[in-house]
Amino acid sequence: MFLKQNECVIVTAIYPNAKKFIKKFIKSLSIQTNKRFDLVIYNDGLRKYKKYFKNFKINYLVLSLNKKKYPSELRAILIKKTLNLGYKKLIFADIDDVMKKNRIFLVNKLLNKYDIVVNDINLYKKNSKPVKNYFSKRLKKNSVFNLGKIMNGNFMGFSNTAAQSSVFLNKTILKSVKTETYDWYLWSRCMLNKKIAFFTNKTSTNYTVNYENKTSLPHVITKNYIKKQIDLKFKHYKLMVQLNYKYNQFLKRIIFLKNIINKEKDFKTIMGKINIKKNNFWCEI
Repeated sequence: MFLKQNECVIVTAIYPNAKKFIKKFIKSLSIQTNKRFDLVIYNDGLRKYKKYFKNFKINYLVLSLNKKKYPSELRAILIKKTLNLGYKKLIFADIDDVMKKNRIFLVNKLLNKYDIVVNDINLYKKNSKPVKNYFSKRLKKNSVFNLGKIMNGNFMGFSNTAAQSSVFLNKTILKSVKTETYDWYLWSRCMLNKKIAFFTNKTSTNYTVNYENKTSLPHVITKNYIKKQIDLKFKHYKLMVQLNYKYNQFLKRIIFLKNIINKEKDFKTIMGKINIKKNNFWCEI
């Protein structure tokens, strides 16, 4: 029987294609300067997973997920189940990413003061030099921010966020919703509830660039990519406009861009109508 040993928990998920990442992920947990945390792993179909955690000394629990659910619905269930275990601080992590060794120490400390903590990321792409402190090139270092920062694009992913459990007390935040940009939706919902969020670049997550992921950072800019981002943003704003009228202006702009890209064949003309910033955020066009 699993017994909770700490108030802080690392939350992640494993799946068949993640086997090659598990060893590095576990190592990054093992060298954390603060080891006062538990680990809750949600298994999405990986068989014989126990062998990967055979010599793992940290208190952990593996729970199975219902594969019939939509990915965003599974993410909400994952958080609900973790909250039911009684943890006060949740630190999220993707299994294919690696944490800087001070991440848990620093984030845990910051969660004593702030509702939500977001750390920087370092981009790791095959055959390329890593891009260090990617978000710091756009965001004010070590600062409080509000909802406005993530209305046009998102920098709050599963790789680099953490929150007090009280952030999720409003049950509507974790309601079942089908969306491909769940992280953006989730944290936008939380920020609508006036939660205090803090960005730090004093720790970071090594983020693995995967171009198969529709929202991966950075991405090769093509017409198909732009079209997909517009579609993702359109669906996101359709959800958010039901919650806050301020999203109307963003929805109108994305409908305008949607019409342009459907009619215009010349790529240069399309590029002239959109705004892709250097060091862009997820879904930011």
